[in-house]
Amino acid sequence: MLSTVRAYARGPVLTAPGPRSVEMIRSIGAIRRDPLTFLAASHAAHGPIVQFPVPVPPAYSVADAAVARRVLVENARGYDKQTMQYRGLSVLTGEGLLTADGDVWRAARRTVQPAFHHELVSQMRGAVLAAVDSACDRWLADPAVDIEAEMMRIALEIVGTTLFSADLSAEAADLSAATMRALDAVVSRAQRPWAASMRIPTPANRALRASLAALDAAVDSLITHRLRNPVQHTDMLALLMQAHDVRAGHAVPRPVRDEIVTFIVAGHETVASGLTWAWHLLLSHPEHHLRLREAAVDDVQGQAYARAVFEEALRLYPPAWLITRRSTEPDTLSGHSIPCGALIIISPWVIHRDPRWWPEPEAFNPERFLREDDARRLAYLPFGIGQRMCIGREMALLEGAVALARIAQRMELTPTGPGEVGRIASVTLRPATHITALVRPR
Repeated sequence: MLSTVRAYARGPVLTAPGPRSVEMIRSIGAIRRDPLTFLAASHAAHGPIVQFPVPVPPAYSVADAAVARRVLVENARGYDKQTMQYRGLSVLTGEGLLTADGDVWRAARRTVQPAFHHELVSQMRGAVLAAVDSACDRWLADPAVDIEAEMMRIALEIVGTTLFSADLSAEAADLSAATMRALDAVVSRAQRPWAASMRIPTPANRALRASLAALDAAVDSLITHRLRNPVQHTDMLALLMQAHDVRAGHAVPRPVRDEIVTFIVAGHETVASGLTWAWHLLLSHPEHHLRLREAAVDDVQGQAYARAVFEEALRLYPPAWLITRRSTEPDTLSGHSIPCGALIIISPWVIHRDPRWWPEPEAFNPERFLREDDARRLAYLPFGIGQRMCIGREMALLEGAVALARIAQRMELTPTGPGEVGRIASVTLRPATHITALVRPR
């Protein structure tokens, strides 16, 4: 504590350009309201490496794809995930695959990796079609659709079927709501360093505890059902239960709970975010919406174009808009000295808008993903890159493509909400207002 006070008294040691302290203080409100605009403006003013005038820890923002690759791939051993971002998420997910580090992460990755084998991923198409068809049938009775809510429900049902061999359709709405409340509470706590201990029953803590209880109950239900129905499975739930010797009458091992919650939360919320933004973009650009409808008549062409739409939506609105690391040893990034213990902030949002890689970066142009090029390989990181790249990347891309193509094949969507929706940079990137549409069968 005393060393932290002394560090603030001395002020930061600056090794890269960036805003002055007085500018940062004046910008605190704007940063909280719209961190994306602040990051983009900071890099426009100061270059690809920006140091913020914060003494503890020294903080650097990266907007260069090559530097991001240095941190996440080439020198990944020199950085870990011991940052405020992941400490905050661990309140929700514990030491699941998303937040774990070191040996804990390696062991968890080895355990669940077989569930994401290419052949198993390719078999999930049927689960996606079933979830989408169920939604389309539901929309026939109530054609005024809240896009985000429906994409959340579809994505959660797919997670239940593919990872846990379970029907979560009845609990989908409640689990999605609990997930969103918990994620919002995590962000709120991160923005208030003086937030009360979880042991104190403040309204915010009670709400977070209620969301955690709902997720824990879902975990208990999945495991209880599996133990009562011991059919042979090869899904992620089976792998976890076998690895940790889960038995009836015993408490759920913490690693099992943490991994299941991680995949309930991250496995559906991020894909749902991508699908929601994809529909916002399609409804705002009728020419691309029409092309998707025309392509969707043919399954192969429809899925190819739908995947391009989904990937372009992930470029413009990456759900994981922020990736953070802590340096565990000194490094040099783009000629700037980085001390041990520094916070490195990488924003896919900014990198995905670098005109050196992406011509007309603000434009919605799915066609750019119908060809292979260096931009897609080097400056595209909605799932991260390197050894910590999201384990569900291929599953998410297949899910997004099949879901978009199937909806376009079966239904016509007409926007009913505002054209401009704004954005909320929470744990993931979400629309600030509801995206709504009127749906009718084709």
